[in-house]
Amino acid sequence: MKQRALLFSLAAGAACLALRLLQNHIGFEADTRLPVPGSFPALLLPLLLLLSAVALIFLTRRLPRSTEAPFSAQFGGADAKGLTLTVLGCFLVGLSGVWELLRAVSGGQAVLSADGLSVIASAGSGTSGAIMGVLSIAAAAGLFCGLLACRKETVSPLPLLAVPVSLLIRLVFVYRLDSVDPVLAHYYPELLGLMALILGSYRLSGFTVKAGNPRLFTLYTGLSVICSLTLLADGITPAACLTLGGAAALAGFCWAMREAA
Repeated sequence: MKQRALLFSLAAGAACLALRLLQNHIGFEADTRLPVPGSFPALLLPLLLLLSAVALIFLTRRLPRSTEAPFSAQFGGADAKGLTLTVLGCFLVGLSGVWELLRAVSGGQAVLSADGLSVIASAGSGTSGAIMGVLSIAAAAGLFCGLLACRKETVSPLPLLAVPVSLLIRLVFVYRLDSVDPVLAHYYPELLGLMALILGSYRLSGFTVKAGNPRLFTLYTGLSVICSLTLLADGITPAACLTLGGAAALAGFCWAMREAA
């Protein structure tokens, strides 16, 4: 069940990525970056995101709503795929934080576009960029502690709980920086990706206190995968690296989760 949900998320994310790329190509005016009236990618992308969420709810409906299994019993299986995904995700989240710190120190705001052929500007430099970089590194550390906790009998919920807290603070900073842009279509994929990661990591931390919800955890993980792939269309940025890494880490935990623990 969970494997089908994750595979569907990959397919839906790829479709959303293609639509977002098309929207960035024909959906905005070249000079002003204002939306082109009647652009069909701008209309189809939110609809596809909504339909994907409904489909994930349907795919995860048979997963249990709660489990009192210990964290080690729920995620302690020796699954190479899940382990690889989680380690890679932690690395990408940490890399995004270091990247943001370096960019804040240097004062540069240039990032590579999705096609790799041009340089675009991005928000978040100086003090705000440094704070967001530290928050990303803290989230990576919390996820890695969760990975180490899979082999322990007793697990503290604080490291994993620090992940949604760090991401929530980051969401506040991102919204304050992006909300000055009157065009919501420019930045809503990043906000959706962060919100999905916050919900997914919060549900993951619930397993440490024997209050896990496999159904919601799988649902939010799938949504984070879809949103992270969609955000890749806006360019290779620390934000895209963070959401992709966070989604990969959650997907690794989800893949290793025992449905009947």
